[in-house]
Amino acid sequence: MSLYMTNLVSRRLYEAAHNGDVNPLQEISGQYPSLLMGGTLFDHPYDLLPEPPLQVAASFGHFDFVVRVLELEPASAHHSDRQGLSALHMAAANGHLNIITHLLQFDSDLCFLCSNDGRNPMHFAAMNGRLQALRLLVGGIEGRYDVKTFLNAKDDLGFTLLHLAVYNQHLEVVQYLLSLEIEVNALNSKGLTPLDLLIECPMVYPKRVRTANFLRGHGAVRSSALSSTTSQEIWARKKDTLMVVASLIATMAFQAVVNPPGGVWQEDGAHINNSSVISSPQAGKSVMAAKSPKLYVFFITFASWAFIFSLMELLLHVSNRVSNSGVVSEALIVYAKYMSTFSLVATYSISAAFLTALSGQDAAGFAFLISITAIFVLLYLFFALRYGFRRRSSPLKKSITFPPPILNRPQ
Repeated sequence: MSLYMTNLVSRRLYEAAHNGDVNPLQEISGQYPSLLMGGTLFDHPYDLLPEPPLQVAASFGHFDFVVRVLELEPASAHHSDRQGLSALHMAAANGHLNIITHLLQFDSDLCFLCSNDGRNPMHFAAMNGRLQALRLLVGGIEGRYDVKTFLNAKDDLGFTLLHLAVYNQHLEVVQYLLSLEIEVNALNSKGLTPLDLLIECPMVYPKRVRTANFLRGHGAVRSSALSSTTSQEIWARKKDTLMVVASLIATMAFQAVVNPPGGVWQEDGAHINNSSVISSPQAGKSVMAAKSPKLYVFFITFASWAFIFSLMELLLHVSNRVSNSGVVSEALIVYAKYMSTFSLVATYSISAAFLTALSGQDAAGFAFLISITAIFVLLYLFFALRYGFRRRSSPLKKSITFPPPILNRPQ
């Protein structure tokens, strides 16, 4: 057979599966039975169907086509596509209840089939919010298999049905799963419980609160609570490091104030510039205050902020308020850390501007340029460490990205 005819037959079968047209099935299956399995024609081994016809029909909900294919080629029910997806996966993902019922009656062992990432049909029903399909799958295995084993089955990333339903914002599925014998605090391969995923998933606030209440009402906790000793040790190490950094910032800010750029006047007298008296400095007063009073006001303000916010952070650490009041005190520490760091950057920028030969607006512009550059670099490093290098971060902080739900394929 020519390559043209091969492609023509393959395309004809795919379109028949897409449209649910059973008329060409008998003719094509008689001449090319391998195509019903999504295989190749012998003469042209590189001519592959986009998807096996049974999977295509199950995805679009063509019940008659599915029944006819199973009659002509029963083994196709166990056949998977390139992603390891069977017809039951497709039907469960798209919520076609009549096809799910027929496939389970045809062979209930189809529930054991897993995709390339280790997900069975229940995983796909849960992640796509197909509540009725999930109920049907659970009902189909009750009395014959251990339902609890299926409900708590994990994929290759360690995600259970509850993980997938929580992350994909399917609240009705979450409620249904919580009414069954499901492990509410199961950990995935990154050490995250379903409650941990609420922080990472893009839910709107009301949905997140409702889902969190459902989970906590059934005993759900954060992964850190499952290992309190480890969590306390991690926090202790972080607290020691943060206290050292805060002490260094406070020390630098204090030294900047008592020893400002340009030093202090060593004796009383008049400051003369171009034969005119500019000011009458006093011993111990800042040279910068006399030569650039406006710049000195900003310098002393930012240096004082850096000193005050660093002391604030140290006091919060020493008082152990974080371990007692939780999120509020932790937010205060983060706020104090950012304010002290940015204030120190501004203090350095003003000092550098004063020590140059620039004056007036040029000095102010130079200080502003240095500040913006430094702040931009700090923000870049923060976001790079927080999001760009997430794979190297702690397992408790990793973000999980799921593949998109399997929806009906476009024409």
